Amino acid sequence: MTRLIFNIMSLIIDYFIGGVIMNNYIDQISLYIVLASALGLVQFWVIPFLLNVKNFSWQISNQDDGLDDSLMLQRSRRAGKNILETLPIFLAFCVLSLIKGTDISQPACYWLIFRVVHGLSYMFGIIYLRTLAWLSALGCLCVMGFLLI
Repeated sequence: MTRLIFNIMSLIIDYFIGGVIMNNYIDQISLYIVLASALGLVQFWVIPFLLNVKNFSWQISNQDDGLDDSLMLQRSRRAGKNILETLPIFLAFCVLSLIKGTDISQPACYWLIFRVVHGLSYMFGIIYLRTLAWLSALGCLCVMGFLLI
C-alpha cells in the first residue's frame, strides 16, 4: 500500500516537474494543492492504518472494544489531527492565490516541506525539531496570507 502511494506521488511529481505542465506559479500551486491533500490523507489515515495493521480484524469490526495503541500510533494520530488545523487555511490561500493571480508558490512549497518534517518528527518524538517545523509552517502561512493582502 505504501509503495503504491509512493509510486502515485512520484508519477504526479514527475508529470508536473517534467515540463509537461510546470510553466508558471498556477501550475505549481495546483501541484501543491494535490500534494497537500495527499499529505493530509497520508498523515491522517494511511500512516495510522499501517501502524495498526496488526489489528486489521479489529479495524473492520464494529470496534466495540478498545485497543492499546503503541506510542508511535498515538503520535501519528495526533500528527494527523494537527495537520487538519492548518490544511484548510493552506488550501484556502492556494485557491485565493489562483483567483487573485498572486504568486505564493514559494511559501506554499516551504509549508509542505515543514509539514512533512513536522509529521515525521512528531511520530518519532523529536520535540524541538517538531516545534521548529510547526512554527516554520505557521510562518509560511503568515507570509502566504500577507502576500494575498
